[in-house]
Amino acid sequence: MPDVVVALVERDGKFLMVRRLDDPAGPRWVFPGGRIEAPESESAASAREVFEETGVHCRPRLRLGDRQHPRTAARIAYWVCDYEGGEPAVREPDRFDRAEWMEAQWIHRTLDPELFPPLRAYLNDRERQQPIATRAG
Repeated sequence: MPDVVVALVERDGKFLMVRRLDDPAGPRWVFPGGRIEAPESESAASAREVFEETGVHCRPRLRLGDRQHPRTAARIAYWVCDYEGGEPAVREPDRFDRAEWMEAQWIHRTLDPELFPPLRAYLNDRERQQPIATRAG
């Protein structure tokens, strides 16, 4: 049974991420998430953690699966969430210094080796569905 959730919130083809400060290796970008508090469900924890960390409101929609994280050994459940409102802001400055919408391509370049395979597949699928920008003239 997972004790941590990670939330993948999408808006306009970009995904909400926060930059952690409390990693011994230095600042690094992660998806919002955190511990599940008894007696809440995984989905409720996903929405709560996103709001607590960023001020963004979301609705969990799809559970991608769970795994034991290869670095932390925590059991993590991954949730896709629909964006419902709010602008990202750092609400826990002792843990994070940035909260921003990032493109899937950037996420692949920056985090790909540690991405949970179903999460990687979801990002690939969303990236393929985005319209290709063209220049006039």
